[in-house]
Amino acid sequence: MKKYNVMGHEMAKMEDVKWCVRKARKDIDLFGRDKSDEANDFAKFILELVIRSMFIDEIRAAKSDEEKENILEMTGDFIVAKCEGKGKDRTIRYFGQFDNGKAVIERMPYKAMHFDYESMAKHVAEQLGEDWRAVDLNPQETEHAQRFLDAIFEDKDDE
Repeated sequence: MKKYNVMGHEMAKMEDVKWCVRKARKDIDLFGRDKSDEANDFAKFILELVIRSMFIDEIRAAKSDEEKENILEMTGDFIVAKCEGKGKDRTIRYFGQFDNGKAVIERMPYKAMHFDYESMAKHVAEQLGEDWRAVDLNPQETEHAQRFLDAIFEDKDDE
């Protein structure tokens, strides 16, 4: 995660911190598959304590349980997309909006509807059907995926 030095204090963008929380939640599910339910529950409990400490002022100011849940979900920037084909024949479609109950599918990414909550983007993706996915647009997500691909395709002869 990129850090910024502001008047001698190291800081990170809040959107990047929220991405880290979302990633940690997914990692608990991914890497905890072979662990006990108690271990996973405890990891989730500790993460939630950290989140509640970070956002204590916002949680205290919340007027409803729903508002508190929204704070704890960790907002971000998400779109819904579907990738079809491979190579030069690959096409990507984007969800633009609902018009009279029907999904408007766009060809251009700038026309994609942006969601603050991953849960809503996933809900829309489920409504659209198979192969539709919620996509996290945080730059940290792209960097993480690129590091992963670099590790997979790293040329061993370069060492």
